[in-house]
Parts: sequence; structure tokens; C-alpha cells
Amino acid sequence: MTKANYTALGPLMQSFKDQKVKVLLFPCNQFLGQEPGQPTAQSANLMSDGALDIAATEKVTLMSKVEVNGANASDIFEFLKYNSPLYSVSKAQSSPIPWNFSKFLVNPKGGSVYKYYSPKASFDQ
Repeated sequence: MTKANYTALGPLMQSFKDQKVKVLLFPCNQFLGQEPGQPTAQSANLMSDGALDIAATEKVTLMSKVEVNGANASDIFEFLKYNSPLYSVSKAQSSPIPWNFSKFLVNPKGGSVYKYYSPKASFDQ
């Protein structure tokens, strides 16, 4: 799934090249230890078979590694989960992010999550 997601990012960013769209990639090692080191722009480029060159675009930013679930979850992911279908009003809590490459489409002003896409969802949905 990782290679497919990285490969799809190149064409996705090309389709939005004239719009104010930004992709933030947050590496996380909480899913079977698949990100043990700090990924680099070069490693993302290799994973995409050259379809994505992070160093050559301002639309994609590789962030520092974070935790997305649990007591040490990053504030950004607590916000994303709370403002998405992962949050249950009746339980007053968020479900954990289930796997790598969960995707959140956020309002340009950062106030709300428009849509949550599961890890298996393609970028063209």
C-alpha cells in the first residue's frame, strides 16, 4: 500500500498544480514498525518510482515523525480525529487511526475536516 500511495501522489499534485492544495506527509512507526527511521524526501521519491519529487514541489511537505494514536498522539492528529467521522459523539471519544495512509481533507482555514479517507481509499475518490 505504501508504494501505491506514494506513486499516486505525483499525479494528484499535478492535477492540483494551479490550486492552493498542500499535502503534509506525517511518518509514523505505530503500524507494525514500518517507519523505523526518519524518512527523507529521497526515500519518498524512491517509493513513488520517481512520480513524486518532494524536493521539487512546494505542494508536498514531509513532516517529522509523529504518533497518531494513544497517549503520545500529536495534537494535529487529535484535532483531525476529533473533527472527522472517527469521532463518536455518543461515546465522546475518537476511534484510533486504523492504519498507514489514512487521509484527511481539511478546510483551507483549518477549521474542520471535510472528509476522512480510509487507508485503502485511492486519491481519486
